[in-house]
Amino acid sequence: MNGTPYDKKNVESFDAVTFNLTEALKRIEKDLSLPVNVTTLAKLADVHRNTIYHRGWPKNELTRIKAAREQAKKDQAVAKADTKSPEELLELSRLEIMYW
Repeated sequence: MNGTPYDKKNVESFDAVTFNLTEALKRIEKDLSLPVNVTTLAKLADVHRNTIYHRGWPKNELTRIKAAREQAKKDQAVAKADTKSPEELLELSRLEIMYW
């Protein structure tokens, strides 16, 4: 009883799932409209969520992508706040005080 055909098929299947997971992670990272969670990754990669949990590394990548998105939002907020000159900020605060 030789197990090599099954081993070869298992390796091919494993590699195919790994490729699908990698491509789905790239898509999630590029497309900001896609939520960063295991369910989305499982749907895009056409695998069961348990596959993601058992492999481990896809979950770690999702955590990294989520942290990068949060950092980008913070950076964007800081950049937006820095675009106004002190004179503009003073005028805005004066108008707000007059409003109240």
